[in-house]
Amino acid sequence: MLIILTETQKEVLKKFGSGKLCIDSTHGTNQYNFNLTTIVVIDEFGEGYPAAFCISTKIDERHMTFFFFKNKGGYWLPCTKCVYER
Repeated sequence: MLIILTETQKEVLKKFGSGKLCIDSTHGTNQYNFNLTTIVVIDEFGEGYPAAFCISTKIDERHMTFFFFKNKGGYWLPCTKCVYER
């Protein structure tokens, strides 16, 4: 599992992560069967901002829980709405 989160993305996630989160996962798009999961937050202008990326071999509860928990600095952020597309 590879999690990509820049300092800018971390700040955006802290600032807007308690609002709406959109989660998108792609699968079957490469020869290695890696999955790309993206957390997108909605900024103050109502635009989506990719706040974190996860490349993994599986999209299951164990992997995604680790991804979401680690990206929020080891704690859960209260989110009012979550949209997940797989």
